[in-house]
Amino acid sequence: MPFSRKDQQPHPTIVTIAERLGVSTSTVSRVLSGHVNLRGGKSAVRHAAIRALADQLNYRPSFIGQAIREQRTRIVALLNPHRRLLAGNVYGPMLSAAELALREAGYHVMLECVSEIDQLPTDAFLNRRYDGIITFHQITPAILAAVERAAVPTVAINADGVLPRVLVDDAGAMQALVHHCLARGHSRIAFVPGRHVPARHPSDPRSPAYAEHHSLVLREQAFRSACAAGGIASDTLEGFTRDEVVAALLRRPAKNRPTAVIFNGDDLAAACLAALAAHGLHCPADIGVCAFGISDDPQRCTPALTIARVPIAAMAERAVATLLAALEENHSLVIDPPLVLPCPLIVRESVSLLR
Repeated sequence: MPFSRKDQQPHPTIVTIAERLGVSTSTVSRVLSGHVNLRGGKSAVRHAAIRALADQLNYRPSFIGQAIREQRTRIVALLNPHRRLLAGNVYGPMLSAAELALREAGYHVMLECVSEIDQLPTDAFLNRRYDGIITFHQITPAILAAVERAAVPTVAINADGVLPRVLVDDAGAMQALVHHCLARGHSRIAFVPGRHVPARHPSDPRSPAYAEHHSLVLREQAFRSACAAGGIASDTLEGFTRDEVVAALLRRPAKNRPTAVIFNGDDLAAACLAALAAHGLHCPADIGVCAFGISDDPQRCTPALTIARVPIAAMAERAVATLLAALEENHSLVIDPPLVLPCPLIVRESVSLLR
């Protein structure tokens, strides 16, 4: 049977309860919000009757009413770059960690995609009256200007810019990966940034606009610096997919081919291991492989991958804690310098001593 709004029963309100029991709406409001003390006598009986009728009617506080009284919606917007990235091993877990922390604090979550907001008038998405915003990616100047005009407390995760930020130590992690390879005798080390060539539309997550993320820029700079400090030339292997990266590697003459490769992500690194073995390049005997990693599972590929572990959940949780402190304590939101979390090096089996 089709559902019609006409068939829907009206939600009970504090007015409904007050009229049935012959008490004031202010009394009902105080009782149901827990702002009264039961000390026996007639008041205790009346208060018990209010709670019993509220349960019987399945009364629920009005979200709109609470928002008007408190002048806040208790909604936080989570901004991610693009919908198709939610299934990945970075933004999905990060959003989940943030959503859990916010819900435990009594906040509702609205997921927004920057690629879609950019198609709206600059203030349109702020008309949803968010109490705060957490962004997981760079936001455009137009969105930033709208956020600043509306004075909505905003925290950025691993993004460059003027907003209060929670970052990871990308440069320190890259230096640790390069030093790990150098210490095992590797002098031909390449970095795989995971960019797609040629260029695509900016809204495509494989495009250079997406690829030049804050973290990637810092990692590339640190890679070149660490190689120079180690007295070796820096090398880059371009490619977005497994086949593109493997093809780029195999095009190199054997005598000039990298003996160790650092990947920007452990998904691509794991995918390339089996493909390289099919071409006679076995890890770690013929080529060392390590990566910036998300997964704690050493069994996800063979051999177990050495990683600089990116603290995805911790970044989200610290960003939420920072935002909630500003919202609950009503103070200005300032993190200067930004909070930087370490990426510990987890040494496994994928980079051996060079023979």
